Amino acid sequence: VAFRALVPRGPFELTGADAVTAKFVQWFGGPDSFEIVDASIGPIGSKTAVRWRVRMCAADGAARVAEQHLFVTGAALIESIDLLCSGLHAEGNTR
Repeated sequence: VAFRALVPRGPFELTGADAVTAKFVQWFGGPDSFEIVDASIGPIGSKTAVRWRVRMCAADGAARVAEQHLFVTGAALIESIDLLCSGLHAEGNTR
């Protein structure tokens, strides 16, 4: 899989299923509780558009939200992912 991403720290690229999996585990696989609060999926030309908003809560109850938009190619296996991420934000922070 080829993975290109634009995140608040800047763009990056990864290649290979293990590297891509490790990145998602880094983002979402920690001790915080994790909840998908909204999501959508649908075709756009030859790609599939995927969007999700997640809420992550630390043990102290502090909640953060993030939204990611992906454009994915591939049929049986994912061949490429282009991702745009909002970054994590304190829940309820509108600034």
